[in-house]
Amino acid sequence: MIQVNIETIKDNEGKAFLFQKEADLSNTGTEEISFSVPVNIKIEFTSSGKNIQAEGSVEAVIQRPCDRCLSQAEFFVEAPFKETYFPVVTIQEILQDEWIPFKNEVIDIEPEVLKSLFMALPMKILCDQNCQGLCPSCGQNLNIGKCACNQEEIDPRLAELREFIKDRHGEKF
Repeated sequence: MIQVNIETIKDNEGKAFLFQKEADLSNTGTEEISFSVPVNIKIEFTSSGKNIQAEGSVEAVIQRPCDRCLSQAEFFVEAPFKETYFPVVTIQEILQDEWIPFKNEVIDIEPEVLKSLFMALPMKILCDQNCQGLCPSCGQNLNIGKCACNQEEIDPRLAELREFIKDRHGEKF
């Protein structure tokens, strides 16, 4: 949990309060990613009457398997953070708005921090831009070394297309 005490923030409408923290999210329970160092959180909280506005950024070094070769990839992610929190009054208010409810004087921002980081992840995570991936036949990591598989093997349904391309572009293809 990353808890922010908002007692002072609520009482000072329009005044910005900076929240900075290095949070250890190594035990978040997510299998998709892991954090090699604490997550750096820098958020400004402002009261606008009954609501609390939060805006800032979240920085993390994330570890995750490479999408091509499955070796561990580590990379830096900076994500914007922008949320609105409001006190719980009725269930209808919660269902009508996209704001995040809070009770008492404490807001837990961990779910929104994780959401911001997940949204900032690239679609394809690679250990290196030149990653060659795994051999589709034997599973050898081609970044470590070549495999003994026959690379000339071609799907028989595409053999005619290969011959057509060779005729047009030469034997290089």
